[in-house]
Amino acid sequence: MVCELIGKEREKAKQFFSEPHDSLIYTITEGIKGKAYGAGEPVKCVYLHFGYFSFLAGDAKSREARELVTAIRELTKGEEKAVVSYEDGWEALLLQVYPEARLTERSMMEIPPQGLDRDEINRLLENYEQGAYGDYRLQAIDHRLYGILKKEEWADGMVTNFDSYEEFEKYGFGYVMCSGEMPVSGCSVYSYYSTGVGIQVDTKEDHRGKGLAKVASAAMMQECMRRNLRPSWDAANPTSRTIAGHMGFELGTQYRAVIIPECK
Repeated sequence: MVCELIGKEREKAKQFFSEPHDSLIYTITEGIKGKAYGAGEPVKCVYLHFGYFSFLAGDAKSREARELVTAIRELTKGEEKAVVSYEDGWEALLLQVYPEARLTERSMMEIPPQGLDRDEINRLLENYEQGAYGDYRLQAIDHRLYGILKKEEWADGMVTNFDSYEEFEKYGFGYVMCSGEMPVSGCSVYSYYSTGVGIQVDTKEDHRGKGLAKVASAAMMQECMRRNLRPSWDAANPTSRTIAGHMGFELGTQYRAVIIPECK
């Protein structure tokens, strides 16, 4: 039987992840956002989800594991989800239950012992101040920009995980590069937990290749350091890895996620 985990049961779900690789696991298990489910009595496996991402852990060979995987579409209302597990067995089970699913490669970037590259971050921001990016303007995300980003398809995930601007203002922050009055590139909080934030970075297609995301990311990293928050950067493609590298991140765990397509 699959049951939602609440309160201290949700906190216990973190124990299924030997070392949480993704900041979203903290977001969910701290009870901030998302949902947590368990299967079995006692619980033998768990499923966590928030936004576009989901996580599976526990005994993938158990009867309860198949029950949990089969329930994913119902638990997520048929939305497309990227499902991640750092243990053997789950990927094969997911592809067995959802033969229409596909695999994608992702990279978890890591902050090295010496920390982020403050010199490069400062250099990028100084170049911006000196006019290296022409008419593009760097702005912190305010109420007006929040409203625009909420509707912009290219910016999905930049503010959409916050239910209101008031919540974003309290727990989130971010920076965008604007062309005129419109944001065209940015870096912001995707998720948050007690000691850190997950990062979302993207650029509108016709403004890519100009280094705009590097400037927004530099401002974001500077603010993370000012607030003493640990930024987590999960890269979906080489461009994201390159931008993270400019901030001082190094390539960490490379893994595969199973994309379960939307079910209408």
